[in-house]
Amino acid sequence: MPNDLSPQVDKYVLSVVENGTIVNEEVEVDVNEQTEVIRVPKHNDVDALELMNDFISVISRVNSL
Repeated sequence: MPNDLSPQVDKYVLSVVENGTIVNEEVEVDVNEQTEVIRVPKHNDVDALELMNDFISVISRVNSL
Protein backbone atom coordinates (compact mmCIF):
# COMPACT_ATOMS: atom_id res chain seq x y z
CA MET A 1 0.00 0.00 0.00
CA PRO A 2 1.67 3.26 -1.08
CA ASN A 3 2.19 6.03 1.42
CA ASP A 4 -0.25 8.79 0.36
CA LEU A 5 1.08 11.22 2.93
CA SER A 6 3.04 14.13 1.56
CA PRO A 7 6.65 14.16 2.77
CA GLN A 8 7.16 16.06 5.98
CA VAL A 9 10.81 16.64 6.76
CA ASP A 10 11.60 19.13 9.48
CA LYS A 11 15.12 20.59 9.55
CA TYR A 12 16.90 22.09 12.52
CA VAL A 13 20.33 23.46 13.32
CA LEU A 14 21.53 22.96 16.87
CA SER A 15 24.40 25.12 18.09
CA VAL A 16 26.37 23.19 20.67
CA VAL A 17 29.48 24.33 22.54
CA GLU A 18 32.02 21.54 22.86
CA ASN A 19 35.31 22.28 24.60
CA GLY A 20 34.90 25.98 23.80
CA THR A 21 34.09 25.42 20.11
CA ILE A 22 30.65 26.25 18.69
CA VAL A 23 29.46 23.33 16.56
CA ASN A 24 26.38 23.62 14.32
CA GLU A 25 24.79 20.18 14.11
CA GLU A 26 22.17 19.66 11.39
CA VAL A 27 19.14 17.54 12.21
CA GLU A 28 16.50 16.29 9.75
CA VAL A 29 13.38 14.58 11.07
CA ASP A 30 11.10 12.72 8.65
CA VAL A 31 7.80 12.44 10.49
CA ASN A 32 6.15 10.07 7.99
CA GLU A 33 9.11 7.68 7.74
CA GLN A 34 9.90 8.02 11.47
CA THR A 35 13.60 8.68 10.86
CA GLU A 36 16.09 11.30 11.87
CA VAL A 37 19.51 12.18 10.49
CA ILE A 38 22.05 14.09 12.56
CA ARG A 39 25.10 15.58 10.84
CA VAL A 40 28.03 16.73 12.94
CA PRO A 41 30.85 18.63 11.19
CA LYS A 42 34.54 18.04 11.86
CA HIS A 43 35.68 20.10 14.82
CA ASN A 44 38.58 20.09 17.26
CA ASP A 45 39.89 16.49 17.17
CA VAL A 46 36.49 15.01 16.22
CA ASP A 47 35.86 13.68 12.70
CA ALA A 48 32.65 14.58 10.89
CA LEU A 49 29.86 12.02 11.17
CA GLU A 50 26.31 11.31 10.11
CA LEU A 51 23.94 9.38 12.37
CA MET A 52 20.67 7.94 11.09
CA ASN A 53 18.00 6.61 13.47
CA ASP A 54 15.05 4.61 12.16
CA PHE A 55 12.42 4.48 14.88
CA ILE A 56 10.20 1.94 13.08
CA SER A 57 12.95 -0.63 12.49
CA VAL A 58 14.69 0.37 15.71
CA ILE A 59 18.11 0.64 14.08
CA SER A 60 20.82 3.26 14.05
CA ARG A 61 23.68 3.72 11.59
CA VAL A 62 26.76 5.91 11.92
CA ASN A 63 28.83 7.02 8.94
CA SER A 64 32.19 8.65 9.44
CA LEU A 65 32.67 11.36 6.86
